[in-house]
Amino acid sequence: MIFVNNLNNYPFLNLIDHSQDGGIRRFIIKFSEEKCDPKYFDQFIKPDNWERFASRRKVEYAATRLSLMVALKEHYGVEVDGVINDEDRSPIWPEGIMGSISHSKDHVFIALSDNKKLAGIGIDIERLDRARQLSRITLVLFPKRVGLLQGTWP
Repeated sequence: MIFVNNLNNYPFLNLIDHSQDGGIRRFIIKFSEEKCDPKYFDQFIKPDNWERFASRRKVEYAATRLSLMVALKEHYGVEVDGVINDEDRSPIWPEGIMGSISHSKDHVFIALSDNKKLAGIGIDIERLDRARQLSRITLVLFPKRVGLLQGTWP
């Protein structure tokens, strides 16, 4: 898989899951703050307030942007220097692509599509009381991914 090979250019990123359903490609990438070399920060466009980011936030931002850059290039043939944010901090996607990103303490979640029939994509990652919330979550997850909440999720 080309995506994995190109993602391996960044030793602090590790692809955990990649799948596609309904024209939406989903990626889960684990990142390591300890393995992130600041040299990677020079490979994407940074927001104006970059210097005020804590080191942890810089690693999260780098993990998200570098993963997006690889996914866009490998799956859609779109090369970008980064996906920048609008004033409301939402990503400005390349023409013809829609997506959503979220991250937890050491994972990046990306959903992308070029399906013009979709109005949009939205994801958000939050820690939940699994026993109480799982039945509600299964209504919005693709069935194959429920396993991530049933014990395989860190």
